[in-house]
Amino acid sequence: ACSDAAALGILERAGAGRWRFAHALWREHFDARLTGEARARAHAGAARLLGDRGTDLIATALHAQQAGHAIDSTVRALALVAGGRAALADGRTALAQNLLDAALADGALSPERATIARIALGEVHLAQGDVSRGSGLLEAAWDAAREAEAWDLAAEVALAFSRIGLLPTP
Repeated sequence: ACSDAAALGILERAGAGRWRFAHALWREHFDARLTGEARARAHAGAARLLGDRGTDLIATALHAQQAGHAIDSTVRALALVAGGRAALADGRTALAQNLLDAALADGALSPERATIARIALGEVHLAQGDVSRGSGLLEAAWDAAREAEAWDLAAEVALAFSRIGLLPTP
């Protein structure tokens, strides 16, 4: 089906096994014809497909976010955390903040995964120059990791603090 759409100039290859609309007008054309529920299901399908491939964590997260309740809340939140961390690693701090905030707002993360999201979000705020907010999130993650005796997470927090020349409160 994608090859046929490419022959018509609707889609174009975007890498191995990946396709995109050849022009923004095509995307707008098809998007305008989807109802809210159909659009959410389409995004959920795209998130599942991309998630199965595991190749583009940011695109997976964006589709999961747009899928809303058409995708399991835990799956959505995990995709948002993975995408947020990937965006942070890529230096896209505004996008990382959006995805990580959404993951935490969902309330579907386990305590351990929420701590991972808070560590990443703390690093986002530090990268954006908001030391107060960033260190506050890292302190909260430090407390949660110690309370849960999750020493791997505590070590991750300590490393995040060391990157800015600080240490967590003992």
